[in-house]
Order: sequence, then structure tokens, then C-alpha cells
Amino acid sequence: MAPHTKDLSIKMTTDGGPVCQQCKTAFPQGVTLAFVHNSGGRGFAGRLCCDGCKQYYFNKKLQEEKKNLAQSSWSKASRLEDQLQIHKNNAEAQRGTGDTFRASLLAQTVPLPENCGYQEAHKFYDEMRAHMASRAYASDVPEVISIKVDLKYMRSGKSTPVLIANIVETVGNVPVNIGVKDLKFVCYHTILPLFLRWSKGYPLSVDDVQLRNKKWVEFVPRDPDQNAVAEKFYIKAGKGGQKKFRAGQEEVHLALSTELVVEIEQHIEEVESGGKDQAKPNAQPASDSHWRDESSLAEGTTFARINAPSIPLHDTASPIPPLSSTSTSTKQRKQTFSAVEPSSLVPASFSLDQDRLRLALIGVREPGKKFVRELSWKVKDQNIIPATVYCPKVTLEDLLTEPTLLQQPATSEGFQAIRTTLTYPTDAKIRYGTFKLAFPATTTEVVVGTTCSVCLKQVFYSSGDLRKPCDEATQVKELTIEMACLIWAEQLLGLVYHFISETGLSQGEPSSSTSFAPQVPQFRFVGCGLAFSDDRNHIFLVEELINRSEGPFYKFINNRSARPLFELLPKDEEYQTRARFLAFAQHVQYVKTEGMVYFSDLQGSKHLLTDPQIITSSSDALVASDLPVNFGKGNLNHENFNAEHLCNEFCKYYGLKPFQESDSESRDLKEEKRLFIGPISESKCCRTSPSPILSRGLHTGLQSSMYRTKEMEISVEGKENARLE
Repeated sequence: MAPHTKDLSIKMTTDGGPVCQQCKTAFPQGVTLAFVHNSGGRGFAGRLCCDGCKQYYFNKKLQEEKKNLAQSSWSKASRLEDQLQIHKNNAEAQRGTGDTFRASLLAQTVPLPENCGYQEAHKFYDEMRAHMASRAYASDVPEVISIKVDLKYMRSGKSTPVLIANIVETVGNVPVNIGVKDLKFVCYHTILPLFLRWSKGYPLSVDDVQLRNKKWVEFVPRDPDQNAVAEKFYIKAGKGGQKKFRAGQEEVHLALSTELVVEIEQHIEEVESGGKDQAKPNAQPASDSHWRDESSLAEGTTFARINAPSIPLHDTASPIPPLSSTSTSTKQRKQTFSAVEPSSLVPASFSLDQDRLRLALIGVREPGKKFVRELSWKVKDQNIIPATVYCPKVTLEDLLTEPTLLQQPATSEGFQAIRTTLTYPTDAKIRYGTFKLAFPATTTEVVVGTTCSVCLKQVFYSSGDLRKPCDEATQVKELTIEMACLIWAEQLLGLVYHFISETGLSQGEPSSSTSFAPQVPQFRFVGCGLAFSDDRNHIFLVEELINRSEGPFYKFINNRSARPLFELLPKDEEYQTRARFLAFAQHVQYVKTEGMVYFSDLQGSKHLLTDPQIITSSSDALVASDLPVNFGKGNLNHENFNAEHLCNEFCKYYGLKPFQESDSESRDLKEEKRLFIGPISESKCCRTSPSPILSRGLHTGLQSSMYRTKEMEISVEGKENARLE
């Protein structure tokens, strides 16, 4: 006040009272005048004014601001109409006019601008800002606040919301008395540009989000809908306790459901992988018309209705790229399953190279420590689990080309990642095998097989009378090896069917070495995948469920002997024949791989097999320490296959020679190897009479206690998948 002392001393009455420098009114001594600053820049700082003059200057300034806001809104509205017309003209010029519609027959990826800083949603920003400011300054004393809004969701079983993609924005000039619906709409359009950039154009509606406060309590509109956050900004002041407005900032959250977040993430993955070319179909625009009408923008108090922004697609007249006639990559290859069709994964021109096979078998190892550490989490019980299932899409050629293909399913190109939700009851009936537990579940997508019914498996350990799931590191190691056994077993079974097709013999046609023609049973192994939950709390081996329609569940051959378990199978000739065929399949694999590898522990229904064991040999071609541990504890590495295997009608029909008899073989075993194992009915043979030697029935070797004891000990192993529905 020191620079204005001269002015104050001049404008004083003789009795010492102050004088208003605007209206020249003299006031008695003791009356205090207000100093009004000059903003006109006319050479003086301001004037001492009475209350009336002070109010005059205040109202004058307020009217000027209202006038400027109205003019600004009108000009922006005009620009918006011009922009919309230009956009329409450009679209017509690019696409052409007429009734002909040109569309690409191939999927197109969603085109996103290199600089995503500007979206169509930004068209609303200036209008919304002007609208809020006009409402805030409508009263003599503007009462405006700022709102900080972010996008979050609550994980299942958690109490702290999770921020999505760092989507945080702040909007100012918000009237303090704003209602819940208006506040939700403002927040929705504020974060929408950031959301569109993150979600690759996912069509989010305002109805898809909930407005919540800092304590995660949802806002509920009042009647009338106003003062959603006003209470925080009015405080009691003075002796009378009157409430006084104090400006500030309020923090709110737009909340998404967990299911919607999973759907959006799946949409992002599909767009990035090229499997999806546009936003979700039939999506409704944001239902934001509850507070806006069609009145003019010139008044600066309302918005014209504008639909939710959309992401433009590629020009539909773009040329169609030619289709390639070459085979698709491993990542794009899809397999189809049939319960009655055998494996046919080995191409007709396939040639098995022993060196490549050796390297492929050595490459089957436990996943690395880093991979296990990243996926080691504490397991909790839940009913509904969003998860990603990594399903193998490989062939034997892939395994031979890249031996380490199966070590890290989450990052390997040999696996297809499928987003789904696993559902099972908390009181699910759990079946226990030798070291795995299993129970039925369902998926929202077809992950393995042909239906959404699956079998979930985990490894467990015994603690007294309790059987508990193993820790997460053990789950990752053991289940990865279990999946590797299933994958290799399917490829080895395909090798058998490939060998059969190479012989050129059709079913029902006698061969040069036999006068009968056995019917080839049709087998395949269940589809499988490794599932990791989104909350990093669950790890499962997902297998195709063997239904009742597949018939009873039996074990045909165990992993401790090369001889089928005929005594444990029905006397029905069909099951006996299938067991002999699987023994023949072992013989084929043993010969084709030069004794390096074959499958065992074969169990399942008439057509579907599960829980196999891969048996590898420490022959002179391999170092003994390389393979026995690569396929888990069940890889017993027995070297007596050529002594224990009993050739049957399949072996003879397809020209497999019996193994050379050793001096250590007993007389009974030598006699058994000269016999076929079971009769062949005339209904399944050619017209020629079966060999008389086949009528002797089941081999006498099963009477031997040394084998029966082993068979009975493990006869119930691996039945986790049996009858889970």
C-alpha cells in the first residue's frame, strides 16, 4: 500500500474520513474502503472503492467472462460442424458413391495411428470444458473443483483395486454441485482416448463402467441428482458455523468388471496376433444422452448429442493379397480331433533320422529356473478362474527340428495361447493316482478336444493321512514333463500309423506272411494344455475328458513290462485285440527308432488314451545319463523289451521279425514268443481260414506269478481321468 499513500492523503475530508475514489462519496472516519486493482493498464494501480463500487466492478468483469465464453462455444461448435462435413466429404470421395459395396474377403488388422495422442473423443474436450466453465461461472461466485479419474478393476479375492494401463487423467472447471450421472459421463469421456489407445479400439460403453469413490464405494444418484462430491468442499467457518466453499480436487475411479478386463485383454491379443481385424461386433455406443439435449451450443449451457467414437477400418477397396499354397507355420496350424480317428500327424513323405531323433530326445528337459521362478505362486481354492491355456500345435518334424520346443510353453511358438475361464465346484470329486490328482471342470472356450468338458490335473504329496498339492515350482516342472509325455506319445503313435500305411496293405487283405488280415484299431491320445491363471495362483494340466460314451476305462500295458495286462481286461475280444495292437505299436516304435524310444503305461477307453509314459534307452548311441530323467520318474529305462515283448498277429501281418532269443530266456517264455497271443475271429479276418495255432487262446505266460504280481500292483495307476463326469 505504500505507493498509494499520496492518493489516499488527497482523498480525505476535513474531519479525516475516507472518500471513494470512484463515486467521490465521503464517509465518516473509521469506515474501511476496498482497494480494487486496475486491469486496464491506464497508468494507475487501482482505486479505493466503497462496497457499491466494488460490486459494480465485480459484476462488470463477470459479464465480460460470460460473453467471451458464449462466443467461444459458438465458434467451436461451428468448427465442429465444418470438421464433420469435411470428414463426410472425404469418406465419400475415398469410397466412391453408388450401390456397389466392395469388401475385402480377408481379415484386416485394426489400423491405429502412429501418434495416438489425438482421437475422435478429443472433439468433445473443448466443448465439455466450455460447458463446465459456463455452468460454474453462472453464479456470482464461481464454485469449481477438479476431478482426478483413473481406470481400475478389482481382482477376485483381493481388496485393493488394480490400475489399468496407467490410465489417469484430470479434468478441471467441474461445478461442485455436479450429479452422479453427469460426473460419470465427464470421467468416461476424459479417459476414453487413453482407453482406446490401450485396448486397440475396443468399444467401451459408458454403461460398462461404474463410478466409485476412493474407498471403492459405488456412487448412487440422489433425487434430484446433484452434489455427488460437494460435501468435501464445504467447511464450517466463523462463529455462526456457516459453511464456506473451498476449492480442491476429488479422486474418483471408473471401475471395470474382471470379466470385461479379461475380454478386453483377449481382444488386444487377437488384434496384435492378426487374428482379429475390427472392434467387437454389435457393440452399442455410449449411452450418454441422459443429460444432453439437441439445443443450440450458442447458449454455452448444453452439448449436442454425439455418439461414442469409433475406430476407422481399412479401406474396403484395398487389394486382396494372394493366398499362399505352402503349409502354414507351426503357430498358425490347427488340429482337429475325432474320438474314432487315429493319429495321422506324420506326413506321407516323412523319413526318420536317428541323429535328429537322438537330439530331440535329449532336448526334453525340465523348464529352466527362471521360467519356474516366474510362474511359482501360491495355490488357492477358487471356483471360477480366468486363465490362459497353452496348447501344443506341433508335429514330430517340429520336435526333431527344435528339441527344446516343449521347455517353455508360455513363450514357445509351438504352443497356441487360448484365453478361457476354468470353472469347477469347490466340492469337486477328486481322484488320486500314483502322484497326480484329477477332477472335472469346464471351460468357456473349446480348449482341448471337441467340447468344453476337461479334466484338470495337479501333482500332490502325502502328509500323514492328507494328500496336498505340491508347491508351484514342482507343479510347473512335473506338469510340463507330463505334457511332454502326451505330446511325444501322440507323435510316436502317429509314427505307427504311418508305418502301417507305408506297407501298402489295406485292411482285410492277406499279406505275404499271413493268411489273415487283422483290423487295425483306431487310437489317439487326449488333447492337452498347460493352464496358468490370470491371478498367478493356479497351475493345471488340462486334458480332454474321457466321457462314458467312450466305454470303460482300462489299463492295457504298464510301464514295468512290455506284456499287455490281459487278465485285467474284459474277455471281450475287442479289448484283447486292442491290447495286442498297442503291444505291436511298441514293437514298431522300438524297431523304427533302433531301440531308442517307445511309449508305455497305456490306458484309457476304446479310442482315447491318457497318462502315457515315454521309455528311453541308454543304448550305445546315447549317454546313459542323457535320457532316463527327461520324461519323469516313470521312465524306468528297462532294457528287457526285446526279451519281454510277445509278437502277435499284427507283428506277423506287417512283417515285423521276432527279437533274437537270448540264452537267459526261460523255456516258457521262448514258447510264448512262438505263439500268437489271441484268437482272430472270422468276422475280422479275410475269407481264408485263420491259422490253427491262433485257436490256442491266451498265452500261458500270464499264469506266471512273477509278472502277475507286477501287473496287480500297478493296475490302478493312472486312472485319474476315468469317469470324472
